Amino acid sequence: MNRNINSLQELDCRCYDESLHVKLIGDTIREQYTTWFCCGFGVFDSETVVAGSSTGEIRVYSSDDLVRKKAQGNAKPKSLLSLKAHHDGACYGLQLADVSGTGLLFSCGDDGTVRVWSWESLVRAIGEGGSSEVAPVFEARAPLSYGVPLDLNSISVDGGSNRVYAGAGDGRCYSWDLGSGAECPALGVDGAGGVLCTALRGDSLACGHTDGAVRLWDARCGTVRHEMALAHAPVNCVEFDSGGHWLAAGCGPELHLWSSCAASSAESIGTESCPQALLLEPNRILVGGDDIHIRRFDFSGRMLSKVATSCACAYGLARSPATGVLAMCGVANRLEILADNGSRLGGLS
Repeated sequence: MNRNINSLQELDCRCYDESLHVKLIGDTIREQYTTWFCCGFGVFDSETVVAGSSTGEIRVYSSDDLVRKKAQGNAKPKSLLSLKAHHDGACYGLQLADVSGTGLLFSCGDDGTVRVWSWESLVRAIGEGGSSEVAPVFEARAPLSYGVPLDLNSISVDGGSNRVYAGAGDGRCYSWDLGSGAECPALGVDGAGGVLCTALRGDSLACGHTDGAVRLWDARCGTVRHEMALAHAPVNCVEFDSGGHWLAAGCGPELHLWSSCAASSAESIGTESCPQALLLEPNRILVGGDDIHIRRFDFSGRMLSKVATSCACAYGLARSPATGVLAMCGVANRLEILADNGSRLGGLS
């Protein structure tokens, strides 16, 4: 009996294929326990959401579809496009950027590789039903560490100098020139803990390390401008505000704020949970972490709101510049679309 079976609910005693049954069970369990480590909104098209997962898969969704399927009850959203097996391991970092007028999707992961796709090519593939393969326009690999690939945990892009930076588990930040493909000198100091997170604004590159250090680099000349040793380790997230005047870092149950202009610590904010994702916006800071809440603080450290979500542990936060909605991703296959007040508009689960 030739039937296209797409879900466990469609299997019955009249149409039973044991190998298909095992595959569907495996796919269901795998998806249920997928962790989404990073997310962002599309380049020149903020209606699309891109997310990278623990399986190494990168998916593109329509935010409108994620919201609409919630209104339809149990309808399951389908991805517009899936970039499968592009990382031999988890995809830890994503960034969507406009580089010299060209929209690009950057990713890095557990296999020590940085890959870049043309956003125009991805949109074209979506228009063709998401069935066509999309080849990266750029690919670079970090040096091997004792014969094995380095884990690349975070990615930052400088569209002005056409460089991409990737923070690695050996404590260094590797970089490449997007035009020539040449590897640039790595930024790092001997004995540093692994780089878990990076943030770039102008010529300032901030790196958060597993040993509780935050290093602020001058990306032009490769020197450390400032080094801050925090009381807790590791540093899970760092972020600049849009003007590059403030730098925030999350570690332990605290959020630390520095004034980039004064090169001094401004605030240490108790966050109740361990921050793992940050957004710095005018007059407020959004924090997601290892509990179900999104918290908002002002720059003096006062908590403005604390909203429960359906995500038990968040790793990524992004805001649509066009609609203002939030995307949040994390454990248990959670990719959520949230209103500004934190209420859930839609998502995968």
